[in-house]
This record gives sequence, structure tokens and C-alpha cells, in this order.
Amino acid sequence: DRNGDISRDDFVAFFKKLGMKVEQRELTALFEGLDPKKTGKVSKKQFIETITPFVNQKPVMTAGIEKSLSAIAAHIQEKRMTPQQYFNKMDNDNSGFLERKELKQELLNMGMQFSDIEMDNLMDFFDNSRDGRINSKEFVAQIEPYIKQIKSQSSRRVVTNTTNNKVINDLKGKCH
Repeated sequence: DRNGDISRDDFVAFFKKLGMKVEQRELTALFEGLDPKKTGKVSKKQFIETITPFVNQKPVMTAGIEKSLSAIAAHIQEKRMTPQQYFNKMDNDNSGFLERKELKQELLNMGMQFSDIEMDNLMDFFDNSRDGRINSKEFVAQIEPYIKQIKSQSSRRVVTNTTNNKVINDLKGKCH
């Protein structure tokens, strides 16, 4: 309404105008972050002061990003692919980059759903160059630690199962 303040309704309308699907809990959290005194409005000055430090900042690791990276790594392992092979599979237009829509489609194919904000955070997490797309180096660098973690957990399970089986067999032998 151009009155110099951002109301909660203005805030919601802004995201709708952008075509972003933002969950109510996210909108509430964002607005409360801008309006800590709960006045119901945010001045232009307050908005700029609050948002400016975050404009070019890499997103912090969130539970959602961590869950996504773990799921992608597990999926890569399940498909017995390297991260580079998986990247190439997702790169539908063979541009050498993953665009937002390509990553989102792959995650939907895996049964994962995200709000637009969560998807933006995941893209930003991968996109170190800040060019709005993910190259193969960025993808591999971010996903490899999760693949190593899965391999490590898997090998520990094999060792544990082998050890457990040996102990059980020894006990069976002693019981007879």
C-alpha cells in the first residue's frame, strides 16, 4: 500500500506476487524476525538493516539441507553411481550445470518435497559461485562427505554383523 511500512498482509502479498510458495510457519517466522517487538509492521529502514547482512551469505546448515544431502547421497549409493555420474543424469539439458528446476525435479522423483524457500536454501548451499546454478565440482564437493559417511556406516554394520555372528556361533558351539 506504499505507506512506508510493511504489514503482515504486505509481506504475504509480496511472496504471492513473486509466485513463491511459502508455508505459513515460514512466513510467520520470517515476519517475526523482522518485527521482534510484534508491532505488526516493519519500517523500510528496519527491513534493510535486517536483510542486508544475509543477501550474499551462504545459508547455514539446516536440518532440511542435511536431510536432503543425506537422502541424495543414499540415493547415489543405492543406484551404485559416482556423484559425477549422478550429476550428469540430473543435468537433463547437458549444459554442465544443474538449474533449480532440474534439481527440484530429481528431488520430487525421489519423493522429497520442498517449499520454495527450502529449495532456494538447498540451491544456495550447493552454489558456491553464486551464479544461480550448480556445476559438477560444486555438487561433488558438497555430496562426497555424505557418501563417505554412508560408506563408513555401512562398513561398520558389516563388521558389527560379522562380529555378532561369530559371537553367536561361538555361543551356539559352547551350548551344544
